[in-house]
Amino acid sequence: MLSLREMKFAVTLAKHRSFSNAAKELYISQPALSQAIKSLEAVLSTKLFDRGDQTLRLTPAGEEFVREATEILTLAEELERNMRSFSDDQVLSVGISPFYGRYYLPRSLPLFKKQHPNITLSITECSSNELEVLLSEKKLDIAFLPLPLRDMTLEYIPVLEEEIFFAIPRNQTAEYEQETGGNSEIPSVHLRQFARLPFIYLKDSQRFTQLGNALCEAEGFSPNILYTSENWETIDAMIGKGMGVGFVPELLVDTKNPTKPRYFRIASTNNKRQYVAAHIHGKKITGCMYDLIRLIGKR
Repeated sequence: MLSLREMKFAVTLAKHRSFSNAAKELYISQPALSQAIKSLEAVLSTKLFDRGDQTLRLTPAGEEFVREATEILTLAEELERNMRSFSDDQVLSVGISPFYGRYYLPRSLPLFKKQHPNITLSITECSSNELEVLLSEKKLDIAFLPLPLRDMTLEYIPVLEEEIFFAIPRNQTAEYEQETGGNSEIPSVHLRQFARLPFIYLKDSQRFTQLGNALCEAEGFSPNILYTSENWETIDAMIGKGMGVGFVPELLVDTKNPTKPRYFRIASTNNKRQYVAAHIHGKKITGCMYDLIRLIGKR
């Protein structure tokens, strides 16, 4: 009977198409991997890899083997995780973007640890798009993401609603405060007032861009984008230095810091977005997962 170890060897080799690179990932020697693949092909009585012309290619049988072996390995990993959920000692794999992780995790994880001292959290921090891929590959139990999700097969649990604010340099605020009523700590503005100003914007790869464009279009203009960034904090800092105007999430709003921009609420019903805990379809959401979701969503 084939072992999961042999399947993993073949799948990893198919991924790298290189014995040396695959051996590094598997933490074995290259000769040991080569011998293991030869033994596997002998057991199966068929070649899985064509080693001719210095290029490693899958044979038709190899393609079928790797496809089915990948499914079996994924099922085996899921089975192991499900069985661990019955144990007092669990590992919970959680994904979050670096920006949101910086704000939500330090206040949530100590409380979670008090509630679940035997659970180990494995935190993966990367972009929302990368987190969706890791979820679909079943490498994460849950991932905290802003809507909309790009993978429509994923399911989610609402965590919190995030308000989006508009920021402008403090040296440009006088006329807008007068128009909107400066008595309010955070007054509201219509975006069309800023249509001719340069915008500091998130890159198109960021999922907020769709909402930002919609907010501007609803006011009858397209933003004049001067700079783009992948980081909210960079945008906030650039606006604070007088380089343009732009959107920022409520996590960055600080009305007391004189080095920060001046913040305004956006006069629109579409100025919020949902932050959710996403998971694959049919995923069993355990009690500890619900507790973590509740703690992150707690204001």
